[in-house]
Amino acid sequence: MFPSAKRKRLTAVLIFCLSAALPAAAQEPSEAQRPNDLAFCKDSIAQELSARAALVKGDAFLYPDRDADLRQYVNFMYSPAALSPALNFTGTPAEIQRCQEIAAAFQRYNDTSRCRTTLGRTLNILAGNRAVIRAKKLNTSFQWFEEMGPAYRKLMNGYDAAYRKFAEAARKLKNNVDLKGVKASGPYPWNVGFADVVVYAGLNEYVQKELRAKPYFENEMRVLDSQIVACSDSKLNEQKSMFEALKKEWEKAHASFIQAKEAVLKLPGYAEIQPIVDADEKILLNAFDLLDGALKTIESLNDGDTIGGSLRTWKNVAATAFDTGDSISSGGGPVYTRRLRKSLAELRRIWNDSVAHLDVAYGGSPGWHTMKY
Repeated sequence: MFPSAKRKRLTAVLIFCLSAALPAAAQEPSEAQRPNDLAFCKDSIAQELSARAALVKGDAFLYPDRDADLRQYVNFMYSPAALSPALNFTGTPAEIQRCQEIAAAFQRYNDTSRCRTTLGRTLNILAGNRAVIRAKKLNTSFQWFEEMGPAYRKLMNGYDAAYRKFAEAARKLKNNVDLKGVKASGPYPWNVGFADVVVYAGLNEYVQKELRAKPYFENEMRVLDSQIVACSDSKLNEQKSMFEALKKEWEKAHASFIQAKEAVLKLPGYAEIQPIVDADEKILLNAFDLLDGALKTIESLNDGDTIGGSLRTWKNVAATAFDTGDSISSGGGPVYTRRLRKSLAELRRIWNDSVAHLDVAYGGSPGWHTMKY
């Protein structure tokens, strides 16, 4: 056994060695042990701002892959705030008073009209309905129509002009009227080659033999149909209802925020919490831009006077050729591939009607230029 004095010295050395071996963090006071001083109040505000930073920047409302930022904010807003007037603050009397003022203003802001939980709930509903993803898809459709729409409308209106010219040529031949620019192979104006009439009308840019659509033309119609299916009437109506409901939720949150802001504007601790108030206001504005932008996109796609709306609703596009009697598909859309096929079938009918008449009127060989269906 060591003598008593020696044991005390040895114990002191062991304690020193053990304390030196511990990580620095283990030697620092825990959160519960830290003083609730003015520095703590400022750190708490900094944490609140940090939790809002990504949403203030706005990327979470623009890019679906930033959805995690939105959900982290929601979780933070549902969690109890670290700063509270119930805490036992420390420091000089002036510092303690300042801490109490900051904490009181912060709690008043959170509690007025349940501002904190209302903001969290609204953003949670927005995230749960995948509003960012839906708005992104709507914008993608809108941009496609803006960029590609003019070329598609020009293509179809060009076909429409050729359609009308070919139909008129067939009627002229039926009435024994000469086609200027098309040489007849016999004594009568109608005795012209079918291929020559196709070229005369300009249809050769769009069709093959026997009035079948050229592969590129039919494929372009399929591409257009696929874009219209992505924003059909039924889908747009569903999206509109959802975004209108989300906007009503936003209006509730905004009203709650305005009341909370007005409640703390004149409190002595407002200067310290103002960055939090400003951040929440910016987040609300970003959310508004998301919802309002989506609704305006839907309105544009429904407007027959816009490029996207005219293609989506079949307005001022191939007005004659595609007037086939069936307005829209079950999903809500023109279905241009079907209209194209029907328009070509109508051209074949018009041509065959003329040929049948000429066969009888001039004793031609039956079916000399008949187009098979």
